[in-house]
Amino acid sequence: IFCFSSEYFDCFLCFCVFVGCEVVSGFVICSAGESVLLSCRDINSGHTEVQWWYSDSKINTPQYSVFPVDAVKGQRYKDRVQILRNLSLSITRLSVEDTGIYWCKTTETDKERFVQLFIEGCSLSGNEGSVEISRYSGQSVFLSCSVKCSARHEPDSKFRWKLPNYREINHTINPTERRLYQGRLHMFDISSGNLSLLISNLTEEDEGLYSCWSNENQHKNFSLTVKGCTLSETEREPETKYTGDSVLLSCSCEDPNTKPEDFRWTHVESSGTEVSSETPRYKDRVHTFHKTTPSNLSLLISNLTEDDQGTYRCTVNNKTSADTRLIVKGETVVGSKIIKDFCFPVPNYLE
Repeated sequence: IFCFSSEYFDCFLCFCVFVGCEVVSGFVICSAGESVLLSCRDINSGHTEVQWWYSDSKINTPQYSVFPVDAVKGQRYKDRVQILRNLSLSITRLSVEDTGIYWCKTTETDKERFVQLFIEGCSLSGNEGSVEISRYSGQSVFLSCSVKCSARHEPDSKFRWKLPNYREINHTINPTERRLYQGRLHMFDISSGNLSLLISNLTEEDEGLYSCWSNENQHKNFSLTVKGCTLSETEREPETKYTGDSVLLSCSCEDPNTKPEDFRWTHVESSGTEVSSETPRYKDRVHTFHKTTPSNLSLLISNLTEDDQGTYRCTVNNKTSADTRLIVKGETVVGSKIIKDFCFPVPNYLE
């Protein structure tokens, strides 16, 4: 326990600190990430309630309530402070932003005590809890992580990001992660304290927990959910057409905001032949709509032949699929007329 009188403030203060902090010329100095215990021992705690306040180091009057009400912008002290029976204030997971003057004020009498606290080193902004983020596949996400340092320190180049599936990256993206993300990761100038991560063209495989780490005792978590394509229908009514006709095979995502990263159409009876303009039998006969409407995966086939008959499968991200049965009826030539098969009964004079 340390006690001292102040010439600048007309009061007498006692405080105690946890291991990891030190007292220099009456000031408490702690490292970022540590904990501290500030005491009001010279105030009779038997029947007295107190409030703890905070002010900037340049202001000699209390500004913001810290406890029992956290009135600091952004509730910076949420889940980090508690008051003990002797009215002491415990602050855990200290950050550079906690630097300032802490005031202990009684509610019954006009007594107050103060202590000036300095936090050395670097600390992450918003080093609390987990941030929930939801995006659609194909979109981008910005994971905001910044570090603030005291005057004698600068951002540590040893910071890192922990990615889903036990992967890690630091200020340089290693070849393995670069290959996995195919150039979709972007990092910023860490010398400015910006440790943020930008991921573009999201896939469902990007979903999971991301953690920005500075030292081993400070981190910020992001729980990322990537919404993929859920097909509106997985089984459809058969389509019946005639040779030379066109057919629209419907396939779409339930959510119009969805942008699937991969989909394909195949003809099941042809050993899963892909139905695209790159396949010779379908060249110049197929058209898709996803470039203008990403959630619309429908397929238009024109100038149908009897060979086009069969089951067509729309597969999204190699996970979900929907089948449509296509029946193509041929034509019968009678005299100089072309009659669609089964279009109407054959006249008696042809028997």
